Amino acid sequence: MVTSLLTRNPDLAEKLPPAGRRNVAHAARNNDAIAARLMVTARLPVNVFSQHHASALHWAAFHGNAELAQLLMKHHAAIEDTNNEYKSTPLNWAMYGSVNGWHAEQGDYHGTVSILLKAGAKLPKQLSGTEAVKEVLRKHGVK
Repeated sequence: MVTSLLTRNPDLAEKLPPAGRRNVAHAARNNDAIAARLMVTARLPVNVFSQHHASALHWAAFHGNAELAQLLMKHHAAIEDTNNEYKSTPLNWAMYGSVNGWHAEQGDYHGTVSILLKAGAKLPKQLSGTEAVKEVLRKHGVK
């Protein structure tokens, strides 16, 4: 359906008002990888902001949604963005979310942190997060 819609309206994403262009971040905030994937397929931007001025990648990290983080990285999500209410990167949001997330027990924080580090996220100055997250960070040299 998205492909058909884009065939008829190839510049659909560019025509959306600013509020409509934030929907990838809103879907990520709601931990809805299916909606986010469809929106990214429809060429909606990934480097836009939702609640707390957080990007889609911040929310994917907070929820430990490795699938969504991987998708966003493939579409050049800003990995070191700190222009949010908490002045923290997506990696910081993953570490925090692994302990304090809305549904932390369901997230794949180990996988999400691995994806962020593989994509070039800067290492934090100190260990934080669950033991699984700390293990990944230790393997990358964080003490």
